[in-house]
Amino acid sequence: MKIAIMGDSISEGIGSKKVNYAKILASKYKVKNFALTGTTTEYALDIINDIIEYKPDIVILFYGNVDALPRVKSNTYIYKKIIPKRYKGLGMFDPRALYTSNYYKRIAQKVDSVFRYNLKNTLIKLQGYEQWINIEQFEINYEKLLKIFKNQNIEVITLGNVPISERYFNNATNEYIKYSSIIERLSKKYQYNFINTYKELKKYNLKDIFLFDLYHPNKKGYEIIASLIDDKIKLLYKK
Repeated sequence: MKIAIMGDSISEGIGSKKVNYAKILASKYKVKNFALTGTTTEYALDIINDIIEYKPDIVILFYGNVDALPRVKSNTYIYKKIIPKRYKGLGMFDPRALYTSNYYKRIAQKVDSVFRYNLKNTLIKLQGYEQWINIEQFEINYEKLLKIFKNQNIEVITLGNVPISERYFNNATNEYIKYSSIIERLSKKYQYNFINTYKELKKYNLKDIFLFDLYHPNKKGYEIIASLIDDKIKLLYKK
């Protein structure tokens, strides 16, 4: 059985070791990980031909987390003229997921991390926020993906958004629930297996299953996600 994984940093893994659920699933199945950090459903549509050429039996579709994430409005005077350039890069307003082992560098990284997410949350409270992919476009993109896979007779296992820290990602929870509801509804429409990632991971203390940013899973978190996916794969085998 060939499995293709599509997703963002949660699927690719972060840091030098790139720990992820794909590596866990690869111990049982033939897996190719197409995930790329910071990408959205727009990127998923861009690489759709690569997925089809791989001829997978199952696609693991884990998009929506970056798409829905509230971010500082980029068309304001403050953002364009006052915010330092270094904070305009991908994820540079978000807290760090990992810290160096060097004590002094670690302290500096923690101070910078606190400054970053507090600045982001303050700007969002003052000016509102935008998203990488608005909810209307997300639904269009997601349905396009499912239609293509259905026409290719490819099974899909979809995953909703992860639970997320409001302290670090203000306004994210409500947006994640909205986007996940779209994923669930479209999954039912196209008769694909859906995993309610938010509900399943909320059963645990988030500090036990996520890295320091309470967004990217740690080893235990990935083991849980891999197990949830594996359960769905086994259901497909039984069909």
